[in-house]
Amino acid sequence: MNKIFDDLNQVDLQRIISKSTIIEYDKHDIIFSKGSNPEFLFVLLEGTVYVCDDSVDGKRNILTIVNEKNDCFGEVYLFMDLDYPYYSIAITKVKVLLIPKEVFLSEKVLTDRMYKFLAEKAYILSRKLQVLMKNSLREKILEVIKIKDVVYLKRYELAEYLGVSRPALSKEIYSLIDEGILELDEEGIMNIVER
Repeated sequence: MNKIFDDLNQVDLQRIISKSTIIEYDKHDIIFSKGSNPEFLFVLLEGTVYVCDDSVDGKRNILTIVNEKNDCFGEVYLFMDLDYPYYSIAITKVKVLLIPKEVFLSEKVLTDRMYKFLAEKAYILSRKLQVLMKNSLREKILEVIKIKDVVYLKRYELAEYLGVSRPALSKEIYSLIDEGILELDEEGIMNIVER
């Protein structure tokens, strides 16, 4: 995916960084809270961040996984002037660049890049919607493996991503393996068996 700083010249990059703040978060720290007012674009420099929402019964649902350097999060609500309807949490030790909203008003180079970035984010969300629209858990598992978005997740994280219970997910995965539809490689990553 295109990152907001890809191929940005050093002069523009240094000017933007000089107007921004770098903050480090420890594992399990909340980066922004549900209901808080967006003030910054968050750019991941190191680590992994989940953007989540909790169900009424307290179950965490993973909306987005941010784990690539220079990937952004929290961008949609920044530009819509709405409070966050979800929260973000550091899954590892994380370093984040916080770019104030005002910087976008004065930096055309950022605005131009944001158009492409937002289009790519919309594409990723449409792929997740493709997964969630499948009728059965079996179809959801196979679809998520086909698009290769989250196959590196631990089982409980994949369950949270799909919005299902871990026992139900494990049962269906083992059924798919027993039927010869799925296989696990040496690293435990699921793959669809070629026929």
